[in-house]
Amino acid sequence: MTRKETPLFGIEHGHSAAAWMVNWSPDARRLASSSEDGTCILWDAASLRPVTRLEGHQDGVWSVCWSPDGRALVTGSNDGVARTWDAATGRPLHRLGEPGAAVWATGFTPDGRRIATGSADGSLRIWDARTGTCLCSVPGHPDLIKDLRFSPDGQRVATSCDDKIIRVFETRGWTLEAELAGHEHNANTVDWTPDGCRLVSCSHDRTVRIWDAKTGQLIRSIAAHDDDIDAAAVSPDGGRIASCSHDRSVRLWDLESGAPCGRLTEHTDEVEWVSWSPGGERLATASLDGKLRVFDARSRRAIGHSPGRDRSIARLALSGRDGRGGDGRIALVHGDRTLRLLDAELNPLAVRDDIHLRAVKGLAWAPGGETVLSASLDGTVREWNVRGGSDALGGTPREWTLDSGVYGVDVSPDGHSVAFGVEDGGVLLAGRSSATRPERLRAHSEACYAVAWSPDGRHLASAARDGSVLLHDLDKREALELTGHEDMVLCLRWSADGNWLASTSRDRTARLWDVRGRCHQVLRGHTLTVWSGDFDPANARLATCSFDKTVRIFGLASGSEERCMVGHTRQVSTLVWAPDGHILTGSRDATLRRWDPRTGKAEVRVPGAEAATGGSE
Repeated sequence: MTRKETPLFGIEHGHSAAAWMVNWSPDARRLASSSEDGTCILWDAASLRPVTRLEGHQDGVWSVCWSPDGRALVTGSNDGVARTWDAATGRPLHRLGEPGAAVWATGFTPDGRRIATGSADGSLRIWDARTGTCLCSVPGHPDLIKDLRFSPDGQRVATSCDDKIIRVFETRGWTLEAELAGHEHNANTVDWTPDGCRLVSCSHDRTVRIWDAKTGQLIRSIAAHDDDIDAAAVSPDGGRIASCSHDRSVRLWDLESGAPCGRLTEHTDEVEWVSWSPGGERLATASLDGKLRVFDARSRRAIGHSPGRDRSIARLALSGRDGRGGDGRIALVHGDRTLRLLDAELNPLAVRDDIHLRAVKGLAWAPGGETVLSASLDGTVREWNVRGGSDALGGTPREWTLDSGVYGVDVSPDGHSVAFGVEDGGVLLAGRSSATRPERLRAHSEACYAVAWSPDGRHLASAARDGSVLLHDLDKREALELTGHEDMVLCLRWSADGNWLASTSRDRTARLWDVRGRCHQVLRGHTLTVWSGDFDPANARLATCSFDKTVRIFGLASGSEERCMVGHTRQVSTLVWAPDGHILTGSRDATLRRWDPRTGKAEVRVPGAEAATGGSE
């Protein structure tokens, strides 16, 4: 890392953002984990004590793999680079090529002489492990390569791709042998059985599939989880499969019959990776909460977990932003479900840990600035008291319990009603002071990610994973569909005068709509997902933030980009434009920044850093 990107928290605190992957050393004495915080950590497997931190990547690290002899590691990062490391000292050995597309998949050949890397642009490259030189590039992937695994004899390599296809290449001439089609969503991981005869894959279609590696025929499909599956691994004896999911569970399956044979439920957040120890006695997992966990594979008992908290800033909300009353206080939620309250000068006021059981996806102030609402995938929405000094965030919150996880929440301008966007695609309305069952408006076909009330209270906008935006007329109880986005829509925001609605999407655009549903501008410039946006106080410009780590300002009349502001070192996930003219952004780099849009300069704060380093708020 550069000096400016020194980790904000010491190694003793573990990872400060989501842990993406964990793998055992060949001798089972150590674990290596990769994280969105831009580091890898080597752990003592018995005590789960962090031993060494690998620093050098400039962005989140997706992949970490051991060499067969345990002397080296290879990592792949969102910074577009793969690196090799000395496993004993943590010293970097080689950078594999020049920066390019994000490197998602890495792996050594069984003899340790070569390394394969798979990238977001579909490139599969083969490297000399000793010198770090590129030996060849293997064509054949039209989309992001999520995972790659060499067969036990090293004669084939299997890859999983976002185009839903598993591919098998022979490694002598690197020609394509087979394409395994069947998944209905992106293929996430692939693994070989120890005899090399079968392949096991998983997908966000919530299935684990077993394939004949020679013929490419599907042997069995297992409806394995209640939510997206991120990884599946075959046990060293070839008898079981372990799969992990956004449903917070790890499940075990008999490989021959497909029957369930166990479940691990100690996780409090999405489980991103699962790995068997070399002898098959233990399982290690990596989770969105930044922690690693180790389980006894026979008893399914949790043995222990690592330190680590996801300190990324997931959501920001500003009191008084829409002229509904308030004093400019800021509520923010970290990835570890910590809710913080700051004053208008970014000074800490109050903090409350673990406000929900699962990830917090929505945050909104009620008019008047006396309460703030949080929405979670645990199916609850909670309303927190923020009055007073030491009493702020204290006491028992009011709670709505729904039948599905909740992504979006907003309060009507008159404060009488609450809107929810839920995981099953529903758009719900509830009385804020009523115990009656919420009314269900026209639903989306997939999860509803955002809801936003117009300033006059007559319309409610909702947006979903399927790319749809609905404009609900609350007087007529009718909905108009706004079409144009080509991928999931993540954020909705009204201008203060109610004339414009902005939507941001994974299709890398923001769109500007009027109240009749007509699209007036498509705002382009970001190179990755546009996560959030907000209007300036004069309703003349829109600021957006993105996974490309930038904040951009667009003129509404022209649709042109006026300024690009750079400073965050990770994905920028949330943004509000304050009435005083400053732009506030929160990022997965754990920083809160207050930008002056005239100069492009920002004041930087790290909420919670005082507590992590022994200070107090």
